[in-house]
Amino acid sequence: MENAKLNINKTKYRYFMDNVKPEGTAIIYTIPVPKGEEKPTDEFFDRDYPDVKISYKKFIKMIDKTAKGLLAYGVKKDDIVTVCHTNTPEIFYMDYALSKIGAIPNYIYPNITADEMKYFIEELDSKFVFVLDEPDIKKNIKKSA
Repeated sequence: MENAKLNINKTKYRYFMDNVKPEGTAIIYTIPVPKGEEKPTDEFFDRDYPDVKISYKKFIKMIDKTAKGLLAYGVKKDDIVTVCHTNTPEIFYMDYALSKIGAIPNYIYPNITADEMKYFIEELDSKFVFVLDEPDIKKNIKKSA
């Protein structure tokens, strides 16, 4: 973003798209793995990756796919969308897709209590809540309803 001028009317998505270089890696994501293990054994990290490199081309494709999915659910510009998720590549797609649509993200950390979740969802009157598909997180969300 050497020549990019700051503009409060630009979204995160717009800044990204205006400055993206289509070649190269957009995201490098690693889940720490203890020595001697191929991948974490903790159920919380039961995913297909401990190491991921995502190209700009794939990143843009996944942002667009996520945005289409959000629009299909009915997410619109200025909707407040609560996202309860850990730090994974999918959260980056969600973040930029919400920015592309013009929706307002409300991120909550998945390890908070059900009462805290309820507070953060109700305080902002979220129209949508998206949750990482993990049993403990889903349990807390259901308790907060």
